[in-house]
Amino acid sequence: MSTKIISAIVVSALFAALIVGLCTSPAEATIIHYNLDYDGLTVSGGEGVINPPLEAEEPYTAIFTNSRLLDKAVPSNSSLDLANGITPVLLTGDPLHGASAPLDRLTNGAIAANKDEVTASVVFNHSSTTSYGRIQIILPQAEEIGQVNTYSWHYYAGWGQRACQKYTLYASDGKTPGFDAADPTSNGWDTLASVDSMIYLGGRNTYMDGQQGISILPDAGQLSIGNYQYFIFEIYSPNAYAEWNQDGSFYQEIDIVKGEVPEPSTLALLAAGLVGLLAYAWRKRK
Repeated sequence: MSTKIISAIVVSALFAALIVGLCTSPAEATIIHYNLDYDGLTVSGGEGVINPPLEAEEPYTAIFTNSRLLDKAVPSNSSLDLANGITPVLLTGDPLHGASAPLDRLTNGAIAANKDEVTASVVFNHSSTTSYGRIQIILPQAEEIGQVNTYSWHYYAGWGQRACQKYTLYASDGKTPGFDAADPTSNGWDTLASVDSMIYLGGRNTYMDGQQGISILPDAGQLSIGNYQYFIFEIYSPNAYAEWNQDGSFYQEIDIVKGEVPEPSTLALLAAGLVGLLAYAWRKRK
């Protein structure tokens, strides 16, 4: 077999492996933060003037526009949301705060109608014995994941941190020996992202409306974050100085969005090319 033919086969095989790898390899996720509805209020006590409004108030929106990076945006609730209709499970943490909606509110594809609609928001408190609480979402099967998007909304009246999001996201395909579906420190779990929107979008003393969106995306060159079925959101209080009744952020929705995969025709062409090269090489040898 000639050197040129061997080289062609190797290159084709590597290309095919690259395409598959882009779909299946776990990636260190990119985190994008956004906020809508700055109020532009002057804060009392000489703390300064908050940023002026970036756009007019909207009575209802499921789209969280970007106030920091002008070339990207957290998408609205997606028709490709794999978690839609799957009720999250409470693993660790105290019961939901006050009049909070139940956990299935996070996966019903809807956003609250106003900034303080408690019964349409999940106000999740941390555990009385730990600094966090955990909720779990299990998909019917492992899927290529393109995005994980989380949405929150609350108003500025001294409670700005209740719009902020602070959590660590773990994911697994559940296939590793020793895997424990309820323990993200066990074998087979990947840490996809650590989110703390207070750093970027303000907190307790910002006195602004917060309609925040977090989008966890694949790194550049990757088609998906990875192939996963199990997800655990380890949720923290967004503010270390929050009073007891301010622990929980007002979460609106969690979307786990299906990732891109190569078209079947693309993979078929790659396979056909490899078969053709091998057949040609075999004929040349004979």
